[in-house]
Amino acid sequence: MPPRHRGPARAEREVNDGAMTTRLRLLLFVLASVVVIYLARLDLEGKGWQTWLAPQPIMTLYGLFIGFVVVSWQLARQTQDRLKVDLYDKLAERIEATTLPLVELGGLPTAFVGELTIRASIWAAHGNIATSTYFNQVQPQLHAASRSVLSLTSLLETYAIVMPEFSIFRRRLHEELQFTTVATNDFAQAAFQFAGSDNAGPIRWPPSKEETDLISSLATAVMNSSFSLSAVVSDLRVEAQNYLLSDTFGGRRLPARVPADPSMKVTTIAKVI
Repeated sequence: MPPRHRGPARAEREVNDGAMTTRLRLLLFVLASVVVIYLARLDLEGKGWQTWLAPQPIMTLYGLFIGFVVVSWQLARQTQDRLKVDLYDKLAERIEATTLPLVELGGLPTAFVGELTIRASIWAAHGNIATSTYFNQVQPQLHAASRSVLSLTSLLETYAIVMPEFSIFRRRLHEELQFTTVATNDFAQAAFQFAGSDNAGPIRWPPSKEETDLISSLATAVMNSSFSLSAVVSDLRVEAQNYLLSDTFGGRRLPARVPADPSMKVTTIAKVI
């Protein structure tokens, strides 16, 4: 697999982080050198090592110690912030990978229903039964969506010790993926007999109004379930930014999603609303 390309913003951040870390480490080295030189100078002036306990050396050493602690804290904080940003980058990559498969999966069954109506009209007018162009894409798209969501949950499991509160997202993603899989398989089972293939026409034709209505309702179920799954992914994006990036960017936080439909669930690390 070729190495993943780093975007200009990420590359620039890594350069800036490296430069800042180098400066802080240099400052630590300078502080330590000052302490050693200062202590050595006291003894070289013939005053003896007991002069270290005099008020002025103690205050000087105290100031140097405080500076050493502050710089060490800055280094630790910078390292922690960088790790959080890198972790969010990994999450964001997996989140983005789910977008297209879920959108396409949600739209394919509805497209099949529209195509079914057109195919029935052509058959009624000309006697030709066209093969569906959408049906054969449904199962591959379901597999692509499943792989992308499972890859996302796998990353959450890998970093569970870092983000224990996000276990609710692993559960919700598995639940919604299961609902989407069942809805898609139900649709495929009902639509299969009217799809046709390259080598043969549909098993049954034409579809009755009741059969068309059933397939349409099953297509709507796929669209709704894939949308619900996408909503959980969207909630994860918001919560991950607040959890991992808020402290780094001055405490700024993103608001939770407010669905237009009050019956839609909103998932947060606190609860499912």
